[in-house]
Amino acid sequence: MPNFAQKNKPLCRVAYKTIIRALADFKEKYGVTQEMIEDRFGYSASSFSQFDLVQLTNILNSIKDGMAIADDWFNKEVGKNQSSALAVDFKKENQEAKEEVKSDAPNDIPIEQPKFQNHHSNEANQHYMSVSHF
Repeated sequence: MPNFAQKNKPLCRVAYKTIIRALADFKEKYGVTQEMIEDRFGYSASSFSQFDLVQLTNILNSIKDGMAIADDWFNKEVGKNQSSALAVDFKKENQEAKEEVKSDAPNDIPIEQPKFQNHHSNEANQHYMSVSHF
């Protein structure tokens, strides 16, 4: 068991790239988002230590080996309740665009539809029926 100083040792560049690859593997192969992983550890992936990398690798290996499934380790509801900054900006832009659109006329004015008028008189219909087409 590592001592406290080793447990919280910051990551080197290689370990940081390893975490990035692990996050991508979790997402692509098992549908586990970075938010779900961060929820499991209790803090941002950018704050992961070498010890966290070992734990993350062990979780990934247990899922690969079939000893566990992603649902055993991660809360799938976490990703559904959070939205990215991009999604928030998109919603904000849509709301602003809707507020800028103004209608030409109020919608409470009823519009009367003209009655359908048959331009063929009954006389023309009777003539058509009386003429022999044989």
